[in-house]
Amino acid sequence: MATVPNAEIELIHDPIVEEDFGHIYGKYLGTFFSASGQVRADLFDRVIDVVAYVCFPTGLNPGNVEDRYFNELHAYAKSHGFGDRFRLLYVE
Repeated sequence: MATVPNAEIELIHDPIVEEDFGHIYGKYLGTFFSASGQVRADLFDRVIDVVAYVCFPTGLNPGNVEDRYFNELHAYAKSHGFGDRFRLLYVE
């Protein structure tokens, strides 16, 4: 997997996610992992919006996760020009 650097966070390019889900969810932008891996977010551009499909691989949830992710993802969206059409979708 290749790292895509940016000012706030790093997105990892996972070719398997792109191949398996890109045709369903839109253009795959990359995958975000929080500092200790408590949060994963796969970002897809669906033209009308950009969605971060957020999950918690360690079994946590938005109420008890300790890693930072919310502000980082929103700052990334704003700095890349899609802050006004960005949203998070929590998945299990």
